[in-house]
Amino acid sequence: MQVPRSRTRKGPTLKIFRHGLGFLCWLRCGFDAAGYTDLGVLLIVATRHGITPTGVSGAVAYGGAAACCSLVWARAKGERPTMQLAALLTIVEGFLLLDLIFNWRWILHDLLQDQAIRWKLYACRSWLQTMALGILAVLLFTGLLTAWRQLRRRVGAFLAVFGGLLSLVLWCTEVISLHAIDHILYHRIGELTIVSFDRVGVCLITAGGILVEGSRRRTPGKGGRGSSESASQTDSQRCRRLVRVSQ
Repeated sequence: MQVPRSRTRKGPTLKIFRHGLGFLCWLRCGFDAAGYTDLGVLLIVATRHGITPTGVSGAVAYGGAAACCSLVWARAKGERPTMQLAALLTIVEGFLLLDLIFNWRWILHDLLQDQAIRWKLYACRSWLQTMALGILAVLLFTGLLTAWRQLRRRVGAFLAVFGGLLSLVLWCTEVISLHAIDHILYHRIGELTIVSFDRVGVCLITAGGILVEGSRRRTPGKGGRGSSESASQTDSQRCRRLVRVSQ
């Protein structure tokens, strides 16, 4: 069977998207999509293999956030707090990327559902899910409050932690899968769903925050070695002036 050639205008963005979609097809189900040059045909084939535009947009978002965090991690030499934060967020975003590719959250959801049926708790699952969401909200508020107390002078770091926490909360919300929440998250807007925009939004917050934190720690006068050295020099100059005045 001869694969139809693409008649659409080829650009670098569409080319990257097509190669990324083909890579997801191969990674998830071992399907070789290299011969499909038409993006429309490739989207149809990917959908048949369980890869949707919602999943692709999420993979791009989590992959981009993980790339930004790993970049700051590699460049933050000598800045231990920034390096540790970037490393932690790289692991979190990388896990969420792999989870989105291999559907680990739905595997975990099915396991919990089977366990609830075995324990005869499936009939009252709604209040259990509601209670779990309440605990999740309390944990989110506690985490944000702790992060604000420790990182309020580092806006970039706080935004990165804020985005990472929201990503984890969104993942847990999907695992809990309360029907009323799912109805909102998976409401379709064109080819995408609301959860697609949620993932992109939280990943943008994480990536932007960690990039701001990385640039701040490397910029003299805004933190890091440059500001500490200048501060120590001004302190020494003040001490010398006080000594001269006293003499």
